[in-house]
Amino acid sequence: MKRIFILLLFLIIAFPLCKIAFAGVSYTLSRSADYSTADRAFLNTDTIYIQVAQNILDYREIKKSFFTLQSNKNKRKTKHSLGWDDDINAFTGSASLESYSIGDKITVLMNLQGNNDKDKIIRKARFVIGYSGQWQLTGTVYEETAGKTKQSLADARVRIQGVADISEDEEGYYPEKEDKFILSDGNGSFSLDCEGISGQIVVVAAGKEGYKNGGAKVTLGQGNTASIVLTSIPEEDHPSYEYISSKTCKKCHSNIYNDWQDSDMANAAINPINQLVFLLYTSWYVTGDRANFNDPSIFDDPNPAFVGDKGKIFEDSTGERYKIMGDAGHLHDCADCHSPSYASRVQDDGVTPLWDMRAGILTEDDKLPAIDKQGVHCDFCHKMHEVHEGEEYWTEPGVNYKVNLLRPDPVLKSSTDGKVMFGPLDDVVYKNMQASYTPQFKKSEVCSPCHQDARKLYLQPVDENDQPTGETIERILWSEDTYREWRFSGYSGLEDDYPVSNYAGKALQCQDCHMKDPPEDTTTGKSIADYEEITDPFYMISKDKRKYATKRDSRTIYPHRFEGTNQNLSAGEKKRYLDWAVDLTISDTQVNDGVLSFDVNVANSHTGHSYPSGVTQRNVVLLVEVAQSGTTLTQINDQTIDKPGGNFPDGYFEGEGDYAGKPGKIFMKHNKMLVDNESLDPFFNDILYAFAVEELYDTRIKANQTDTTTYEFQTIDNSEITITARLIYRFLPKGTLEFAANNGYVISLDENDYESHKVKASVKP
Repeated sequence: MKRIFILLLFLIIAFPLCKIAFAGVSYTLSRSADYSTADRAFLNTDTIYIQVAQNILDYREIKKSFFTLQSNKNKRKTKHSLGWDDDINAFTGSASLESYSIGDKITVLMNLQGNNDKDKIIRKARFVIGYSGQWQLTGTVYEETAGKTKQSLADARVRIQGVADISEDEEGYYPEKEDKFILSDGNGSFSLDCEGISGQIVVVAAGKEGYKNGGAKVTLGQGNTASIVLTSIPEEDHPSYEYISSKTCKKCHSNIYNDWQDSDMANAAINPINQLVFLLYTSWYVTGDRANFNDPSIFDDPNPAFVGDKGKIFEDSTGERYKIMGDAGHLHDCADCHSPSYASRVQDDGVTPLWDMRAGILTEDDKLPAIDKQGVHCDFCHKMHEVHEGEEYWTEPGVNYKVNLLRPDPVLKSSTDGKVMFGPLDDVVYKNMQASYTPQFKKSEVCSPCHQDARKLYLQPVDENDQPTGETIERILWSEDTYREWRFSGYSGLEDDYPVSNYAGKALQCQDCHMKDPPEDTTTGKSIADYEEITDPFYMISKDKRKYATKRDSRTIYPHRFEGTNQNLSAGEKKRYLDWAVDLTISDTQVNDGVLSFDVNVANSHTGHSYPSGVTQRNVVLLVEVAQSGTTLTQINDQTIDKPGGNFPDGYFEGEGDYAGKPGKIFMKHNKMLVDNESLDPFFNDILYAFAVEELYDTRIKANQTDTTTYEFQTIDNSEITITARLIYRFLPKGTLEFAANNGYVISLDENDYESHKVKASVKP
């Protein structure tokens, strides 16, 4: 009992002392003024930067704050101040090391003194004054085999962690011309050079497809040999795996999370424009009638039999008649892209995909789990092990056809064996990530599952009596065609018939424009509005985690903005990618014999795909207006906006936004669908790609091409003439909005329409 009493008394006395001495205090010794690295090796030409953070004492109560440096060689001690920095909530200070000699061991004593003697925080650290040199690091890469044995591993990519495959002199956009990694040989051996300071700790990292990355720490000048072990990724995908929320990732990747949260990816399952499309699509598949989209009974059966257009007969523009024998579409097609983690799950048999049609249809009673409402989220994308690149996959929508997922066994839970994250970096070795190098993440192919598909129909030719007249044919109607548009353009560099040719002067992947600001125009010097280069080498890591992080060349960092049309932004907000995409000009203006003539040019100058791109209901209206003496002039040629630019003149919006028949042009892929309900007749011109049976025309502007239209107007006098041309981007055609509004689902014109360009020209007859 006496011993227990003494022990308790000791703990009572020691606890507050331990609290003062050890709890809630961290410090960083850095060679960088941003305190971004923790170092233990310095040159005598360096300045040491010190940061001390603590949550024990109120910083305003600290009366003295300083640090001392003491030389081991001559015992000389110098004192330097620490000052409070509001921006980083820490005490910071610096000191020059020029008076110390190489090999000198320096003791750092950090001291924060409060009002009372007991309110004192002291920290001690040591570092050595080293010398700069080039070190040869050698070692072996092994793979861990069954039974925890090891065998050498060839062709692993080995590098000093954080060293990028970019020349220091290269100023280009995402260049990768110098390999800074080396491959392990047939015996798993490697040898690479490293510039650094004696005593500096570096991480030698290794990665290889099919393995989790690995690494080993080496102290330069002391032990220059590393042994690295890589473990294989799981062989089997486990569909019962439960995805983690993106909020979990925010702890370490706050910038990346914030970028993603504001993106269309995060809003893919909940955006109201998407919701309307889901409803139309689902009702058609369940009942075969597009007009039933607001009938709640379509949700009574979570997996109803396919209906769609199967069995229906139509006549195309050539006069040929066909009976629809089959359609490759499925009820889950929307979820495959808009809520892929939901679409990737399976039913109780462990095999059949969970293709509940309500996935993506958000109602008060929807059954979509919270994680699946996060749309295209972190944990789903980084569980993609492989995307099928073959042309045979281009017609299929979404994840269930094109993506090989590799999800760990949920039984393993939080163990290292129960984790894996695929990504583009071969040197991420943080154990809680269990990262695996997957180069596809840097290629446009990784975007193709959701940005390349088609409606595939199987058609039986029939006569006027609906009797077969020939063999069944397959008809492909490209819908989301963005990947192919990019591939067969001067942006990809993948096709011999399409050499690299674009405003940036080099091949650009999707990621190069949509995961960070597009590069500047090398010809004109123009750049996207509010152009921003990523310069923070720790952008990927939250500020409070950076002292444990890897410093990277900022050109290799991919923010997760996924910016494009910004469909999720509120009405009136600036959509800078739409502003940047094309150039609108008026040219060749002249007046002859009282007739004004001019050209309007729309140049697809800054996109690596068609304008507009995406699903076929996206369209752009070019509206041309001419006025003289306060009067709108009469057009005398027939260059006008086609029917899809208007419709429903007496509908919900009372004619507002009806541009059909006015001077201008509509840029869209215009399809034909079956009209099986009289109320749908005006809607015929506003085809959702899922309903298409024939492509009528495609007026969209391909990459690097310019559309020019000519206009003629009758003048009324000799006063000055004003020409105005506008581009109005529409997520859905006007008729689709009218049809939906007439059936109780209202999306305002302001939410749907965005005027990206407006130019004027004046002409004096």
